[in-house]
Amino acid sequence: MRTGGVEGAKKSYNKLLSSVQSFGRYMFNVSEYDLVKNLFASDDFQSAAKSVCPADKQMLDPFQFNFIIQIPGQTVAMHLDAPYFWGASRFQFPQWLLATMKFSNLFQDRYVDQVQVVGYLHKWNDSKRDGNFVYWNTEDQKMQSIPPTPRYGVSVDGAKVLHAAAAYQPDTEMPFLDKSKDNLLQYQGEDKWILTSDGKTLSEYTTDDLRVTIVYRARCFATEEEIVKFRDMATGNGELLTLESILDTFKEDLIKRGRLTRGQEISSLDFAFMLMDEYTTYPLPPNAIIPVNYCMLGKLFPQTDVVFSKIC
Repeated sequence: MRTGGVEGAKKSYNKLLSSVQSFGRYMFNVSEYDLVKNLFASDDFQSAAKSVCPADKQMLDPFQFNFIIQIPGQTVAMHLDAPYFWGASRFQFPQWLLATMKFSNLFQDRYVDQVQVVGYLHKWNDSKRDGNFVYWNTEDQKMQSIPPTPRYGVSVDGAKVLHAAAAYQPDTEMPFLDKSKDNLLQYQGEDKWILTSDGKTLSEYTTDDLRVTIVYRARCFATEEEIVKFRDMATGNGELLTLESILDTFKEDLIKRGRLTRGQEISSLDFAFMLMDEYTTYPLPPNAIIPVNYCMLGKLFPQTDVVFSKIC
């Protein structure tokens, strides 16, 4: 919101909010879908996935796959996927805290390497639509970009490589999606999709209008025994980290950094913001002359909305 995303867009809060609400379905039971299971077991797919895992951790533990669909005008904000640690996962702690744990490098000895493969299921192949997969994985942190070519895939460890999707058909004016409402993209048959918000139809699309991806995620382990041990731990049969121990680790580091004093009182909310501000850093839009989305001022200072609503 503050920077306008990868493109450094100058858009109002409502427009940006709508653009990051992609439509997805998340499945954590990969083995129950034979077609997907066979795809993930193919030699080419396995080779691509294992190329991301460390050389000494070539046993894959698939745990999730997603379908993500974007309508014209939407993007995927810059992010890290939910990290996994020995003793901590998204099923115990909020994802922002797990991402902060990864950014901080304070829990690196517990980090579980993983691989994410993003495959493209749409049939169109048109560079003018954009929607590229972008990531930052070099010493100089320059943004890298890969086009969403149909039937191709991109492999990364999405829990430690910052990544995003550039806006898909960025010049398209998309409908406003109120995040407090039930926004659905539903297939109606005969190549027709309908976008609704609380049951009200906002727009219609064909399959060719959509950017469609399947995302595979697996953890990387050295042995089958490690996989079993991790799964047992995740179900409560091992030593789990506590929220208190995680926050205490952060507090000790913040004291060393001079950001806190021992015994200092701080509210939970203020401490959460301190953690994100201290450890979670994202690169600025690479090609924006002004890397700040000044159109957000109308949201922060309502008295200025009259001015910014005319230019944003």
